Amino acid sequence: MLVKELTYSELKAAIEVLRKEMIQCGLSNGLTNERTVQISQILDIHIAQYHSLKNQ
Repeated sequence: MLVKELTYSELKAAIEVLRKEMIQCGLSNGLTNERTVQISQILDIHIAQYHSLKNQ
């Protein structure tokens, strides 16, 4: 999986979108659903990048 480097504001926006998508997917399909887990993993990557940029 290729993850594009995003700016601080892009990451913040992407995190909000992914959080909402993950919650909706989890409610509809379950927390252990493959798509829910995949969204969660992408969200984790974005959050780590966000904190890395924030702490620079």
